[in-house]
Amino acid sequence: MKILIAYYSKTGHTKRVAIDLVKKLKAIPAGRQADIDEIVDLKKRNGIWGFIKSGLDGMKGRLTEIKSQKKPNNYDLVLLGTPIWAGSISPAIKTYIVKNKNSFKKFGFFMTSGGSNLEIIKTQINTILEGKKVLEFEGWDDVDLKDESKYQEKLERFLERIKRVDTREFKST
Repeated sequence: MKILIAYYSKTGHTKRVAIDLVKKLKAIPAGRQADIDEIVDLKKRNGIWGFIKSGLDGMKGRLTEIKSQKKPNNYDLVLLGTPIWAGSISPAIKTYIVKNKNSFKKFGFFMTSGGSNLEIIKTQINTILEGKKVLEFEGWDDVDLKDESKYQEKLERFLERIKRVDTREFKST
């Protein structure tokens, strides 16, 4: 199974999870190929005003201009990673989903946040996917990211579920 981990990260937390997922997936036998693709938000988001505008863009569900390298239709499973801004997925990931939702064969999602409700975020993503279902979903909050044992425990649980994804269907709900 070919797996793409596509992510956007402003502070490095989501990037950390994406890199750790790729490393661990590549170590799994049985022919799984894992590639990584950093999604770049081309909108300037630096400084305090960039922080404020980023939160507003996330909260209002705005799209942005992005750049990515890999094509998701070349993969059996796409895992998307995003930070949560003002209780919403980042504009870069929303844009990526909107542009590529018809290319996803199977889809999973992971997020990093200061403590957002995972079910609300899952509902947002399912709405953008227009009925296609997220097969796997995991989130790391600030506590998880600071506590290495909690971080690794969640990472391993997520990986175990991902290993079983290839036997499940990607169906509309």
